[in-house]
Amino acid sequence: RSTLFPYTTLFRSEPAGRLSADQITDLLARWRVMLSGTGHELDMLETKLLSIGARIDRKANVVSILASVERTRDLDVLVMEKSILGEDEHNLLKALRELCPRLGIVILGQDPKQTRWPEALGIICVPRVSSPEHWLRPLIAARSAAVRAAT
Repeated sequence: RSTLFPYTTLFRSEPAGRLSADQITDLLARWRVMLSGTGHELDMLETKLLSIGARIDRKANVVSILASVERTRDLDVLVMEKSILGEDEHNLLKALRELCPRLGIVILGQDPKQTRWPEALGIICVPRVSSPEHWLRPLIAARSAAVRAAT
């Protein structure tokens, strides 16, 4: 099932910052989200996403992330802690992008000013914050950018 329709036009025309809270909730309720990491922030985000109806997969390491993305390919966004990337972050992100070009990727715990990844590729870095609501727009922005880059 495509999670884009009827949001394809929305992805292309409406920046995540302009979406209403209801649009965000409605959109994310249709998504399949993978979370990777062990932090309390991801637990809070998982609780928030489950409460709005998103389907959640949790993965503990790079091998399980890659295997799941290769197997399913219908994920909308991957949210992972920076520590999961390890030393070979460039090749891991490149492999994820090749396996699933429309996958939005959000990296928690990295200063966006220090990243080498252009947001246009659908890879967004966000600092740690205390409220999962602050991560909802970056999830949509990452997915939107990935969809635009893949078309």
